[in-house]
Amino acid sequence: MNTSGSEKKLQTIAFYNIENLFDIYNDEHTNDNDFLPTSKKKWTKNRYDRKIYKLASVISKIGFEISNKTPTIVGLAEVENDSVLRDLIQNEELSTYNYSFVHYDSTDERGIDVALLYNKDEFKVESSETFTIYIETPEGVRDFIRDILLVSGFLDGDPIHVIVNHWPSRRDGDEVTSYKRIIAAKKVLEIISKLK
Repeated sequence: MNTSGSEKKLQTIAFYNIENLFDIYNDEHTNDNDFLPTSKKKWTKNRYDRKIYKLASVISKIGFEISNKTPTIVGLAEVENDSVLRDLIQNEELSTYNYSFVHYDSTDERGIDVALLYNKDEFKVESSETFTIYIETPEGVRDFIRDILLVSGFLDGDPIHVIVNHWPSRRDGDEVTSYKRIIAAKKVLEIISKLK
């Protein structure tokens, strides 16, 4: 990064899978039924608020021991919507910092996406876009998964491109699902080629 005088400015860039950050409201367009107050998980406002607080607390500490400040950029996985991101950055653990975010709703069946959290004082977003991954099951049925997010901007005056992605799960078996991750990897390579 650029230096200010003779002092080097350290920045923390991180990725964090925040594991199912759903609000407590039903979204009729996604399969979020496990994360409702009436579900088996009993996803109540209290539990949601506690998760937001814990996540904000952890994020505020990432890289702090080295840079003496909160992270500049954090790629996030498993975010339901803009609302949960607003709650996250407005939590007392993060609200004193100038955080914003980039998020797009994808076609993921469960309604979880990737996002980019960033400190507006240090990272200036110039553009952002998403890339859909087209996958079919062996039976020829479309499998709707999370999009890949590209955010371009300036960090301490230097241009950077951040690709945030959360590839398909191995939950159904590594071998059976590996073709999905290969397709996702090829899409990332396309994005990198486009940037070059």
